[in-house]
Amino acid sequence: RIELGEVKTAGGIIIAESSNVRADLKLQKPHIGIVLAVGKGYYDPADGSYDELEIKPGMVIMYNGLGAQYYSVLPGVAGYSNNKVGLTTEADVQAVFASIEEFEAYAKALSI
Repeated sequence: RIELGEVKTAGGIIIAESSNVRADLKLQKPHIGIVLAVGKGYYDPADGSYDELEIKPGMVIMYNGLGAQYYSVLPGVAGYSNNKVGLTTEADVQAVFASIEEFEAYAKALSI
């Protein structure tokens, strides 16, 4: 998960990281993460195969944090903004970005 720090609303209100609610929309702040790994995909019992997932490692995703489970497994690893790894399903993914640069351009355009 990527920590966004302070979130600035369209009206210019700054929502601190400690806040669980975005005051402008009364919604949870978006959960943003870099995909580290994916599973086999969806199992098709008709032929015993797996349907490939659209999400790939290296993609940046915005996801519903309510269904995610977080684990602290990367303490002290350089280059990560926090030490939590989250598990979620492809169905909980709300937006997909091909790279961190694409996400940063999107975030800059929206000023989040």
